Amino acid sequence: KAEAKAMDEQRSALRLALLARCAALGAAAAANDASSAAFVAAAREMKQWVDTPAALAEESDRDAHALALARYELAIGRRGGALAALRKRIAAQPATAGGDEAKELTRELVALCRTCGWEHWAANLEEGSAAKFPKAVNPI
Repeated sequence: KAEAKAMDEQRSALRLALLARCAALGAAAAANDASSAAFVAAAREMKQWVDTPAALAEESDRDAHALALARYELAIGRRGGALAALRKRIAAQPATAGGDEAKELTRELVALCRTCGWEHWAANLEEGSAAKFPKAVNPI
């Protein structure tokens, strides 16, 4: 049992390392097409070890996983897959989710809708985002 627990910890650490690598390369690939091939390879390797978001323990890691998958789908030319990955994760988020990752998912979805030419969807998502993530106002 101790060996099984140690192996689970190693698998978890490997999943997190692959996710971090994919997230870093995904951000670079979004800015530069030259690093796109390295990102696609990293994402494919991550997908072998992280087959479902349930394999990750933290909600923020699940958000990062969805963002990485969406960027991977865009990198290989599948906008529909990227849209599905983002919408699925946003729907699965707990009601208390309000971190930077949750906001980043919504921003990525808005940008994807705009690239598809769905301006009305993007505007609707922005309105929903403003309601879900209100800006803090200093009381006077």
